Amino acid sequence: GGRRKSKSKDSCCSCCGSRVFNIMLFLGLAGLALVYPMRTGGYFSDSSALLPSKQPSVQDVIEGDFGDGPSAAQDRHSDDGNTLVWKVGKVDPPSPIVAAKEPVVVEEVQQGQRPPEMVEGQSMAQEYNQQAKAKAAEAMRLWRERHSKVDHGPGCARCCQDGERWGAPCLDVDACAAKAPRGGKYAFVYAHVGRPGWPWLTFLHSLKIQALALAEETGGSADILVLMPAKDIQQLGTRHWDLINRYEVKVTPVAWTIPPTLKWWPKHWWPGKADGWCGPQDLMRLHVLGLDTYDAAAFYDQDIEFHGDISPVLLCASTNVFISTSGGVGEPLNVGFFALKPDKRLLLAAEIMAKGIKFNKQTGWGGAGFKPSGGYFVGAECGQGYVHTLIYQKKAAVARDALEAAGLPPMDAPSAMPTVQLDRCVWNYQTGAGCPGRFDCDLIQVHHKPTGKPMGYDCPKLALKAVRPTTPAPPSGEDSAEAQLACELQGVDIGTSCRCSEGAAAGVKTISVPGYAVACQPMVRNPSGDEFAIRFRRDPDNPKSFLLTTTRWDADACWCDGFKAKCCIVPPSAL
Repeated sequence: GGRRKSKSKDSCCSCCGSRVFNIMLFLGLAGLALVYPMRTGGYFSDSSALLPSKQPSVQDVIEGDFGDGPSAAQDRHSDDGNTLVWKVGKVDPPSPIVAAKEPVVVEEVQQGQRPPEMVEGQSMAQEYNQQAKAKAAEAMRLWRERHSKVDHGPGCARCCQDGERWGAPCLDVDACAAKAPRGGKYAFVYAHVGRPGWPWLTFLHSLKIQALALAEETGGSADILVLMPAKDIQQLGTRHWDLINRYEVKVTPVAWTIPPTLKWWPKHWWPGKADGWCGPQDLMRLHVLGLDTYDAAAFYDQDIEFHGDISPVLLCASTNVFISTSGGVGEPLNVGFFALKPDKRLLLAAEIMAKGIKFNKQTGWGGAGFKPSGGYFVGAECGQGYVHTLIYQKKAAVARDALEAAGLPPMDAPSAMPTVQLDRCVWNYQTGAGCPGRFDCDLIQVHHKPTGKPMGYDCPKLALKAVRPTTPAPPSGEDSAEAQLACELQGVDIGTSCRCSEGAAAGVKTISVPGYAVACQPMVRNPSGDEFAIRFRRDPDNPKSFLLTTTRWDADACWCDGFKAKCCIVPPSAL
């Protein structure tokens, strides 16, 4: 149909656009919490491509000029792993990035011995280090330049919490970092319990790039630490020491893996048992709280890979802010990442809180509960629950008493260190759970999980990353006279598409619906939590109907749990 002749082209278009917007707003206010905001060029839209083209990671930018990463250390081992070919005559550069190309004299170092100190050629080593820092900083600059052209939109919905409620604002970490002074001393921290295996510290290469760039750009220093019990340090082999030396890692012994005064643990576990409880591996990282020779320290799990620029995290933390993210399966805190300005009094508070405390799945640590979670969450009996109780559960008596005993104010006091969270889809990605459908993987700064081949539209590690082609969606509205008519909000029965043997073909379903659709929910979930994109267009074979196409958005797969989508429809009788 044509336009109403009483209106100009511009005024009609304005009226139609405003009306559709108001209808969409009404759909959102009608309690449709699963409607994601629409934006052009983002993770979905009704125009051109649904996913942006590939944005290189910092490693992609740097890889052509820099070295080959930690695998080099493994390659220089004999087949039996008992001896290590070690460069001596010409110094092996301490940088992981720049590799020496001169011929070298070699000698064998028996397993269990630390590699010899390299005194000869120190000026050469310093030159390598300066080159490496300059190249890392330049790679970071180029990455930021390209990243600035990516359409940045919202990541997770309601994934940040403040100890009382979900939906607390996620911190703008870049704005926070802009307030930090330059020239600080920073630490990136790993932790390891037990006999180290091989490969080890798999993503150390990507972390070293971050440390080099941060030091160069701030005029400060950035160390990489590995916290380990002294007895486990003794089990490091020659290949581990090779890696440690090449990447200038500081192996730091710790006095305990669980606080000495903690006398609770699960019934099926006992001190010294290697498995059965995640307490030792989690609680040992509490030592990061006390590393107060650094202006800021950030702990990262060993399976985390760095895709972008994480310097804002350290800079922001240096302003005396405790930073974390929630977890990917409903945990209010994922203990695989946190950052802060260390304070030995905070470590002391963690030790004090352990005295006499117990955990159970009904009341949490010391009766503190699980807020904002409704009950037990994964890892609540380990570090995730312990750190969350101490830092975020501001009303917990056990935490308040411990902080006071250590000489610190309770976390809800005006003088206390602010406790915030970042958007986990960007700063601690743990699969696409809670992230927008078909989330743009190039927005990820820090990738945690999955560690292997991704399922559905989960974003992978860089080694598995590829550009996934997508089909443009049909337009979801037309500028027509029908769009000016009164519409009624209706639930359109989408039903199921349980033809699972058809594979990806079963992930798309198109139905004909009587009437004219002015607007529909762009995204919806069924009772099983599957996510769908809803698109519609005029039915070319029936002017009094429209075609509604439903696409499974979280996976190329069928669905067997029916649902409805809300649309504002002009009834056929009015057409």
